[in-house]
Amino acid sequence: MNIIQSYWSAPSKNSGNTVFDRHSGGWLGEREHAISWSLSCLKLKQFYPYLQLFTDDNGSEWLIDKLNLPYAEVFNCLNHIPQLNPALWALAKLFVYNLQEKPFVHVDGDVYIWEAFKASYLKSELLAQNEEYDLDESPYGDIYISSAYKFLTSKTELPKEVKFYIAQCKESGRFYGYNTGVVGGYNLEFFREYTQSVFDYLHNNPQQVYEGKDMSFFEQFFFHSMASAKERKVSVLFEPQPAVSPTAYAEMMQFNLVPLKEKFIHVVGIGKRNRVPAAQVAMRLKYEFPKHYQHIVTLYPYKKFYFPAKTEVTEQLDSIFPYTLKLLQKNGSSIRYRSIQSFTKAVEKVIGEELQSTELQLLNDFFQIEYFRYKTPIYQSSEEAARPVLEKLYTLSQEGFMDLKMTFNSAAGRLVLMFYPFPTELTSASLLQHFDRVQNERAVEFPYMAILTYRSNEVEIEALNSWGALLSYFEGKSRSGWDLYNYLKSEKRLEGYAERYLKNQVLSFMTTYSVCYNYLVLTTQ
Repeated sequence: MNIIQSYWSAPSKNSGNTVFDRHSGGWLGEREHAISWSLSCLKLKQFYPYLQLFTDDNGSEWLIDKLNLPYAEVFNCLNHIPQLNPALWALAKLFVYNLQEKPFVHVDGDVYIWEAFKASYLKSELLAQNEEYDLDESPYGDIYISSAYKFLTSKTELPKEVKFYIAQCKESGRFYGYNTGVVGGYNLEFFREYTQSVFDYLHNNPQQVYEGKDMSFFEQFFFHSMASAKERKVSVLFEPQPAVSPTAYAEMMQFNLVPLKEKFIHVVGIGKRNRVPAAQVAMRLKYEFPKHYQHIVTLYPYKKFYFPAKTEVTEQLDSIFPYTLKLLQKNGSSIRYRSIQSFTKAVEKVIGEELQSTELQLLNDFFQIEYFRYKTPIYQSSEEAARPVLEKLYTLSQEGFMDLKMTFNSAAGRLVLMFYPFPTELTSASLLQHFDRVQNERAVEFPYMAILTYRSNEVEIEALNSWGALLSYFEGKSRSGWDLYNYLKSEKRLEGYAERYLKNQVLSFMTTYSVCYNYLVLTTQ
């Protein structure tokens, strides 16, 4: 069984900026793209030394000559492929499937493994990562339905297997495809027929307008259609997933549990544009392959952010607390102060603890934001803060990790109670617009816990959900996962929770907020 990867350089040079665009492989930038390919290749090489790459001249120059990735064999076969539109970013993969003369498993460059695939899986006639589906009339959009209807109602002629399968999907209300982050098998004849059906359709319909979104239809929906028509069993790694939803594929991107519990990650689609997965891929590469990581950051240096120095000059009050001062004046409050420190204490006294009036609630919210901007802590990179906890993920059992004592990381952010909704990014411009608008709005029905953070020289605010609000349990305290588990277990409203489920949720909470967000840090107690 050959383990292979493929890289076609043309889509990465696209300038589009849609969800389905593959500029820089769909990542935030070329550095993140390089880091992803490096981690994917190096992790696969640990289990499959004879790893093969199918690419073009530009891809070989980038992955081999520039990034120094150690593929056992490289095939420069994707230079002059007929019929391929770079907008259909994965068509070169189908060309590679068609080329195979031995059983194979193709693994995408955004898939990372911490254990070998099971032998039974590798012996399959056909295999894929998992089944996924669109729900007809889903409020979250789709990746198959719109393409299926577009081509079905056009003047083009879809393969009979695909037309029949679309009819079945319409009847059931679910449109199924196979996610091909991992794909392959022993039935090479099937792959030749399946890929040729796609190429024939494209060749016979050159007038049709194709978009990046259509690629999933051709690669994954066609695959499912043909396998169903021929009654071929497809082995999978995971249970079926909704293709598009607020939590789609969240379980396959749990970096916080790797390798403590999870051994497989696939950063799917738009997940590559989220800074948390991007940072986690970089962190893992740096931890496991430090020399290779250093080589990449030498090629693609990180930007450095500098934070303004804080002083105790009272004349700066107008620029530090402009909205707080306006709201105090509107509220008729008169405050005497000698320093910024005495001013903040006086404001806190005015606000008090009851916060029943709208004026005080609004004052509270803007003061919390402006005070945080003023008191921004000395910058510490997320990787530096998370490194000690990351090491524990590689060395401890789940129970051992639950024993670790942690506390809230005040250098990473500030927990606040808020009464009004705010935009996520609190730039000077957005604050001004929000200040003018919010004075005519009503507060939310219930105050909410939020965290203020400082990223890329701007303050950000994130409303915390019920689990996130538990960060306050660690504020100023040194507590373990077991402490939190016992605290939650004592809560009457959680009596229905199964103990195993509660433990898993606590473990996920501890790892997520320490490794991914750095809001929890280890203590020595």
